[in-house]
Amino acid sequence: AAEGAYHCDSIPAAMLAVKRAFEGRSSAAEEPPPKPTTTRGGLQVRFTAKLTEALELVSRSPRGLLAAATIGGSVTFVDGSDLSLLGATEELHEDPPNAVAWAAGGETLLLAGEDGIARVVSVASRSVVRSHAVREEPEAGKRPRCHPVSRLAVLGDGAFEFSASFVAAAGRVAHCYRLSDGTLEHVCELTSPVHALCAAPRGEPLHWAYALAVKGCVRLVSRAGAT
Repeated sequence: AAEGAYHCDSIPAAMLAVKRAFEGRSSAAEEPPPKPTTTRGGLQVRFTAKLTEALELVSRSPRGLLAAATIGGSVTFVDGSDLSLLGATEELHEDPPNAVAWAAGGETLLLAGEDGIARVVSVASRSVVRSHAVREEPEAGKRPRCHPVSRLAVLGDGAFEFSASFVAAAGRVAHCYRLSDGTLEHVCELTSPVHALCAAPRGEPLHWAYALAVKGCVRLVSRAGAT
């Protein structure tokens, strides 16, 4: 080839060099160095997210978003891919939640409160959109007893808010709410406290929607509240 001429294979590289020259860059942009990693307990720690308060529990959404509940009663949302902090709710209660559950494809977070309240939190606004008091019917002449909400379960297709409901259990009662508007669909009253709660497997033709484990038995409950 003549002096000063470029081989055809080197033309793209030459064009990039000219482009960098016009842009005032002397070389191609360097890739950022990899983040340092450490090993703890035999596991490699890739990222660390520092919160303002001690951590109580963590839950991962179907889309990889993390909800980190602290002892101060707030929830911090963290990007599960790089653990960058996306924002936090205000203090929702003086105590941390007893349990959490994801709904609407990870756009909604449900919180089981020590104060007997089930809270529905919007991830986008990081605020409570609805609150439900899960309490037993009071005896005549007495105030309603307040039990902590201890169990949560999402029913139906949890990926779509309009078709989903959720169950919150506190003491000897379980309430089923429609997720889209908070309508109380039914109440299941029991003779002993709820020890465990689970939703029926999705995609199977079952006559029950969720199961409640109480002292000595397991009660299967339909979507309409029949047992």
